[in-house]
Amino acid sequence: MALYQLRLFAFFREQLNQEVIDLEGPDQAMAGELLDRFFERHPHLAKYRSISRLALNRQFVGPDAVCSSNDELALIPPVSGG
Repeated sequence: MALYQLRLFAFFREQLNQEVIDLEGPDQAMAGELLDRFFERHPHLAKYRSISRLALNRQFVGPDAVCSSNDELALIPPVSGG
């Protein structure tokens, strides 16, 4: 098993009062697998999954992206600005 860090932004950071969440997963985990683990731990946030984006090393990726434990993962909720 490997340890991954998921960086939280905006709404997710505010809801959990944390900037980074540690997630365990297999070596070379798929991004969707790690998101599953996050939302299993925080089911009250699961309704936002389909409208949020995942970034891997500062690039938006889909659930099939392969992650290494030293990669930078970020969960980004929808945002609006003015």
